[in-house]
Amino acid sequence: MNDLTNSLALLGKPYTLTKSRIGAVTKVFSQVYLCDPRALKELFDKVNEKLGQLNPSDVKFSFLISYSDKTHHDGVVGDLQNFDKIATGKQTERVVLHWAAEHLIDGHENETSITVRISNPINPLVFLQAALSKSPNDIDNLEFEMGSTCATVNGSGQIYAEEVFHSINLWVEARNKPHPFMSVHRIYGKYEWLIDQLSLSILPILVLSGACAYFHALFEEKALIALAPVLFGGFMILRDFGRGLNSKMAYWANKSKFFSVFQLTNGDDDALAKVAASSKNSCIKLGLSAAGSLILNVLAGIICFYLLKS
Repeated sequence: MNDLTNSLALLGKPYTLTKSRIGAVTKVFSQVYLCDPRALKELFDKVNEKLGQLNPSDVKFSFLISYSDKTHHDGVVGDLQNFDKIATGKQTERVVLHWAAEHLIDGHENETSITVRISNPINPLVFLQAALSKSPNDIDNLEFEMGSTCATVNGSGQIYAEEVFHSINLWVEARNKPHPFMSVHRIYGKYEWLIDQLSLSILPILVLSGACAYFHALFEEKALIALAPVLFGGFMILRDFGRGLNSKMAYWANKSKFFSVFQLTNGDDDALAKVAASSKNSCIKLGLSAAGSLILNVLAGIICFYLLKS
């Protein structure tokens, strides 16, 4: 068991060791928001205010900014208060803020630590790391939900931890929320099932019906039997075409909802511009592909009508 624990700990780095024996509680906040230097400073003040209630003898703070190229930027209180934007040209992947406060509980020394991990949605490894950073006995406290913020309070009772989580939740709710650049994906999401049925079911059936009627007028029944495998193959090809089109439309619709939550570096600003351009492009593709699917079905229905009529 010790070997397993040590192996998992290596995967969870950077993890923190504390003097507390009370245990840890972790909570995941599912709301997505925009995070800039001003927001981090507000979070710093809120958590410091909660730690002040413990009458600590010493409070240590540090933060870590991880970039998409696997490099990092370490800092302490002075660095956080002074920077308005880090001119690295890199895109931020996540931010880890860590507080450690030494204080007394019933005359005994204790250390309460608070760790807040903010990541671009959605990165499950951040939450796995949060789980591995804790004692194996406390891993059941982790809520495995997909979100962008994970907070861990180590060395406090449940009531105080919930107060910290409530304070962080108020901070999350006060943040500016990202909005999609275009709303075509909302219309697609509302009628996704109908659009899927058009390209996946109705179009192949209409084309097959029209082909059967056309060949029935040209050939005898024996020839139609020989053409049956060809018609069936054409039906399956159209089904695969419809399935591929539906998959592309779902991809383009979902892509317009992706958003980088950070605005800490000039690289983040560049990433936001790329997301905006990509989202707009995806929405145009989504609209064109949905319109094309509808036009194909209408044409197939018209052709089928005339073939059956003749």
